[in-house]
Amino acid sequence: SRQLWYWISLRMIGLALAAMLVVGAGMWLRFFSWETKLRNALPEAVRQELKVLEVDHAANAERLREIYGQYLYGDYFTPEVLRADLLWFSGLALIALPLIIGGGIWVSLRLSRQLSAVAISAMHIAGGDFRSRAGNVRDAPAALYSLMADFNHMAERLERQERELQASSAAIAHELRTPLTAAKGRLQGL
Repeated sequence: SRQLWYWISLRMIGLALAAMLVVGAGMWLRFFSWETKLRNALPEAVRQELKVLEVDHAANAERLREIYGQYLYGDYFTPEVLRADLLWFSGLALIALPLIIGGGIWVSLRLSRQLSAVAISAMHIAGGDFRSRAGNVRDAPAALYSLMADFNHMAERLERQERELQASSAAIAHELRTPLTAAKGRLQGL
């Protein structure tokens, strides 16, 4: 059976990967649109030369560096471009934040529903209501199902022991009442 840590870990890792995917895809989209805009602004002769040179990067590496530096990526590290990248990243992080918060709350609620059911039932049993049982919550991890089943088994045993205690107390009281009544009658007779 799966352990609780495994169940939680898979969901938290999935949540982190989804947030990273949102940010990564957004940054890729930003770079792709930026590069497309730069390539479309190239003079036609340079654009045609670039297409030919990019077919064999290794053989044309030096000329490609010249074109990239002069026309495409030379101003990549300017404050304006870096500021735009930072704004994009910040915006994507703000988009991923609700995903992280919502996913965390969703996982927490799923865990807390089962644990709350056990806690409420434990409170009733501590108050003397041995008939209380923890309800089953759908799609809970196996470890919580096991906890709930063990708790309900313990509650059943406590309820059975309480019934047996009450029955034996009633039997003892009845058995003691008969001789006491007889002794009381004799004492009154005396």
